[in-house]
Amino acid sequence: MGIHQLAAALQVLRNAITTSIPRGAAAAVLEVMASCCALLAKLSEALHGIDDPRVAAAHAHLIEQLFHDTQREQLRSQIHLESTGAHLLEDDELDALRQAGEQHAYRQLDLATAPRLHAGRAHYTSTADFAAAWLGLNYYGAASRLHDAHLLIARRAMDGGTLTPRLAGLARLYQAPGAVDPRRIAQAARALDKFEPADTCFEGLPLPPTARHTDGALMEEHVLAALAEPNRTTSEKQVSTLISDYRREHGKQRAPETGIFFRGTRAGVDCYDLRAAGEQAE
Repeated sequence: MGIHQLAAALQVLRNAITTSIPRGAAAAVLEVMASCCALLAKLSEALHGIDDPRVAAAHAHLIEQLFHDTQREQLRSQIHLESTGAHLLEDDELDALRQAGEQHAYRQLDLATAPRLHAGRAHYTSTADFAAAWLGLNYYGAASRLHDAHLLIARRAMDGGTLTPRLAGLARLYQAPGAVDPRRIAQAARALDKFEPADTCFEGLPLPPTARHTDGALMEEHVLAALAEPNRTTSEKQVSTLISDYRREHGKQRAPETGIFFRGTRAGVDCYDLRAAGEQAE
């Protein structure tokens, strides 16, 4: 197949995947995706060999777009792992997935049947615990990624379902491909989240955003306007000023959670932080 025929075939494939995929076809789709990833590496290698600045510029732009798409998919994948209970998969299921991934042979998987889950105690206690082991992350990195996913993709409800994020405007901006770097949106969402009380959506009481600018508008609205500024340097300065001004105006961030927290062992001594407020402190 020539390169022009390949381009036409890929366009046909792109147009074909416009509806939901039945679970029985998921293995084939995974194999197509694995092949596309391998193809992308081959295409990039070929483009690097062309001594033309126009090709270099176009290729770099495509790679940056891919990087942004990958960042969005990383968070969507966390919600997918959480909502499907992937951390409960039996060892045999995980072994089969791992082998299929190593061999790029997903079609050997039988995904038409229901997944086998641990009925009792599983190896992984949470989505973050599973993601850290499965994706080769440290636990802090996996937990931070899941936290960002809750801020920008979906919150977890008490019935195991999902709810729209509290910062809905930033979530929409994050999930819509555009000119704003997803990392900047995530950074802004984390900063605004520090000004909010702890969300209680998992207890059945999802909270809306409350932090407001001095003009009465939500801080999120001002941050969205600053992110829309086309000049990145100006935009970053505006966002930083909004956050620092709010922090200075209110004097403090949200109160830390009270309780007893393990902080590691030093020279054989277990260390804990004790945080108390109100009558607890007495």
